[in-house]
Amino acid sequence: MKYENFSVYHDDGTLIETVPAIITPASCQVNVTRNSTTGNFLFNNTVTLTAQVPSTTTSVELLNADTGATIATVTPVNGIAEFEITVQSPGTLRVRVGPETVTKMNEAVVVGYED
Repeated sequence: MKYENFSVYHDDGTLIETVPAIITPASCQVNVTRNSTTGNFLFNNTVTLTAQVPSTTTSVELLNADTGATIATVTPVNGIAEFEITVQSPGTLRVRVGPETVTKMNEAVVVGYED
C-alpha cells in the first residue's frame, strides 16, 4: 500500500480511497507508571500526534475513534495539525481525524501502560 497526497493505492496503482488526513505516528506507547509515594508520573506521559491535512483546511477535530466524541480541535498551520495527548492511566485510546476509512491512515492508537 502506498499513498500520494491523500489518495491511498494498492501496490499495483489501484485507488483504494481518499482519506481526510494522515496521522503520525500511527501507534505509540506511553509509560504511565507513578511513584508509589508521591503519585507523580515517573516518565513523560504526553504524546504528540501530527495530522497532515489539505492546506485549505482551517480547523481539524481529533475524535475518539470508538465513540466519535471530539477530544480536541486545532487550527492547522500549512496543512499540519498537532495534537498533544496526556495519558493518565493504562489502556488503549483510538483516535482519528474525519470519518472512518478503510485503510485507517487517518487513525492512531495510543497505549498507556505501567511497568
